[in-house]
Amino acid sequence: MRREMAHDGGGRHDGTRGSSRQTPQTRTRQSVEENKHGSLDCHCDGIVNVVDGAGESTCPRFEREPVRGARECPGAWAALWRRATERLGVRTPLTLARLRAAGIPGGDVDAHAQVLELLADCLDSLPSMPAVPLPVLALQLSGDPHALDADKTCGRYLQLAAVELAGEWDDAREPDGVTVRRTLQNIGVIADRISSPTITYGLGAQTDSPLAALLEAAATNRTAVGICGAMLDRASPRFLQQRWLCVENQLLVELATLRACDGPIVCTAGWPSIDAQRLLDLACEQGIEMRYAGDYDLVGLNIAKFMLTRYEAAILMNRASYVAADLQRAPEWTREEAIPSTPWDSELAIAIREKRRIVYQVDPAVWQELLAEECFG
Repeated sequence: MRREMAHDGGGRHDGTRGSSRQTPQTRTRQSVEENKHGSLDCHCDGIVNVVDGAGESTCPRFEREPVRGARECPGAWAALWRRATERLGVRTPLTLARLRAAGIPGGDVDAHAQVLELLADCLDSLPSMPAVPLPVLALQLSGDPHALDADKTCGRYLQLAAVELAGEWDDAREPDGVTVRRTLQNIGVIADRISSPTITYGLGAQTDSPLAALLEAAATNRTAVGICGAMLDRASPRFLQQRWLCVENQLLVELATLRACDGPIVCTAGWPSIDAQRLLDLACEQGIEMRYAGDYDLVGLNIAKFMLTRYEAAILMNRASYVAADLQRAPEWTREEAIPSTPWDSELAIAIREKRRIVYQVDPAVWQELLAEECFG
């Protein structure tokens, strides 16, 4: 089991792996405060929905705020929750309790009643056999294919309900995006699993499935291949290498192709999407060691923290590489952006605060070091 580590510096931060592991479902979730520059926080009357760089919901979280609405319109408030209890209380009592504790967004009782009715209609139609894409379900029930999107109130409520219906509710831990995606699928709802493929290069795999054969053929021909969530739903390849290089920028894959590197490389193309996390989770379950490098900017440093916390990745971002870059031509770090800590190399944060320059992976001093032979397994 992978050990839990606090995101603010607990555990080992020397880039090495510990002897214990967590499963993907029980890993420590990155705090919203640490994650806020790599994702978006959508606040809605006590609900926080963390959305990754690809716009995919990672988890709904409720802040414990005072109940609102009851004092202003006690009769309407009581009627609303009486109706909600009738329709939601039997199948999803835990979800209902959280919604009630969060209050009414904007104090609009009528609008909130419509949201709860839509949620109840949605749950009444589930589980769906065969499975139905989320936008299709939303269109059927509301006429709006975006009514159940992750950034909509009802979409966040549906995520909570799915986790409860799947029996994975945990008051002590918020569900991560992988859990939300899986539990939605368990009740017959397919969230987007196609539009955010993870770019891979040189991943060797046992050829016992079509996906594994595709990866092996691409590795043999030194060709990049994208893996989407739908592929992972059909097969779980057994990977051959014991160490992966995970990078933020697609250019590293292109350069690896031009230099005929063997790999393996996984590119998240920014903040790791839910499907990218699924791929990395699968690799970690098979004992594969992660090594990560991103841009020396706010997003890249926060992704490094995420990779360190979730995967105990060895972070290949250090002071020596930073100062070796062409800092004179590098863009300036804006004064408004706070430079985060770098617990894997405390000297790196000191150097960035001193130089106040952003270094990207396209800098020759950075990518040439990353594509050196010693970075691969």
